[in-house]
Amino acid sequence: MASRWEPPFWIGERMFTDGDLDLIRETVERFSSLSRTELALTLCENLPWQAPNGQARLHSCLSLLEEMDADGLVKIPAKRGLAPYRPARLHTQP
Repeated sequence: MASRWEPPFWIGERMFTDGDLDLIRETVERFSSLSRTELALTLCENLPWQAPNGQARLHSCLSLLEEMDADGLVKIPAKRGLAPYRPARLHTQP
């Protein structure tokens, strides 16, 4: 039985090839200090992987990276914590 990661495979309307998988692995390894979102945006730009309106397929790429990480094909950075919530300060006139 073929692996789900055996090229070519499709995600939506995008076909992924051996070269695409190599690019994903190389990008994740080379830019390991980037956040998950920054990695996904970099990949969307370099693959290229955009919606018809030209926007990056960010959500799809993040899902792909997480699935590849879960299957041991790449090691993506851990999720970064959210910045603490700081309510806006009200500026009052003296």
